[in-house]
Amino acid sequence: MRQGPTGARGGPGRGALADAETGKPLIGANLWLPDTPIGAATDLWGRYDIRGVPVGTHAVRVGYVGYEEVTVAVVVRPGATTTAYVRLRPSGTLDCVIGCGVRSG
Repeated sequence: MRQGPTGARGGPGRGALADAETGKPLIGANLWLPDTPIGAATDLWGRYDIRGVPVGTHAVRVGYVGYEEVTVAVVVRPGATTTAYVRLRPSGTLDCVIGCGVRSG
């Protein structure tokens, strides 16, 4: 992540995440700036609103279970809304964890 010289905050980041093949929204997908606490999750329509991103050029990670994780370069300018629409491709593989429990007594 590269930050502007004064550490100034940019405007909000908005956009949406969708399936690259169907165009359907990805509900609960995540976007984050690596090595920072800044991130967001998409809503029921695949839309997100992320705030507090410093002015500058950033690599934003985007991920969702069952889809390939991608990195998107965004440029955040002072006072401007940054918009990014991302389409994720299904990964073709899904790791599964099965839990088992036994009740006693």
